[in-house]
Amino acid sequence: MNGIIAILQILSLLGIASLFIFRKYLFSYSSEKGKNLATREDIEEITRKIENVKSEYLIELETVRVELSKSLHQKNEVWIMKRNACLKALNLANAVLSNYEYTNISEGDMTPQRESIESARSCFNELACTCEGSEVIQQLKKIMFENGTLDSIVDLRNAVRKELGFETESIDLDRDCAFIGKINCDIDRS
Repeated sequence: MNGIIAILQILSLLGIASLFIFRKYLFSYSSEKGKNLATREDIEEITRKIENVKSEYLIELETVRVELSKSLHQKNEVWIMKRNACLKALNLANAVLSNYEYTNISEGDMTPQRESIESARSCFNELACTCEGSEVIQQLKKIMFENGTLDSIVDLRNAVRKELGFETESIDLDRDCAFIGKINCDIDRS
């Protein structure tokens, strides 16, 4: 029995000696394990924060998308209203120009177009409410109130193109044949 106790004491001394010898490594190991555990906890905390920021960002982004979509829809609606008003202005100008008398056009060579005063007033109101500039209205007024020439429709068309955001360069350069007075296949609407 004394032998067993002696062996156990030797083993205990060896264990204590090995702890003493390897303590640097054991402390280093446990310290590194502690760092890893702390690092893992830090990473989890950082990940949670990142996910929260990401979630808030996505909510803000969706809000901005909705607002942008509404704004674009509204701008598109306004543009459509402006386009329709500008096309009405061109039709009104055609009606007015077709009812003037011109020295170089024989009677019967111009088919008059009819337009109502209500339509003319509506056209001016729509232009005033939708156009960003005054050029379309000014060109229409020249045609209506200054006995415009037939080629003045070109100036109105160019003002309309500019207002609608098309290329500012004129497409119709032929001012001599800018207005259609009569066609040989006209339908009698009376």
